Amino acid sequence: MSTLSQADKRYLLSGLQEGAQQLKLALADSDLEKLIAYINLLRRWNATHNLTALDDREKILTHHLLDSLSIAPHTRGPAAMDVGSGAGFPGAVLALVHPDRESTRLHSSHLVISYAV
Repeated sequence: MSTLSQADKRYLLSGLQEGAQQLKLALADSDLEKLIAYINLLRRWNATHNLTALDDREKILTHHLLDSLSIAPHTRGPAAMDVGSGAGFPGAVLALVHPDRESTRLHSSHLVISYAV
């Protein structure tokens, strides 16, 4: 299983804090912890199910987390649907930082949806 090292977690935490500041997003410490836990889960599942080709911490940060978070200020309303969610980006990331909104992720693969729920 490919899990995040403490150095990876520190890198992601720092990058998320900096990226959120640049995106003008207010993320609570609990949001940051949830996002890092999600990436840890992604890496464990990815080791056996190949959910995403991106597995190194730099690309996970920029191509998955920050890309997903970049649309957060533009989402409105009480519910959202991510069609073709794949490994849960951006839908799962947005659901983690907006737990007050109903979030649905739709994908043709049951395996992918099992992971991203």
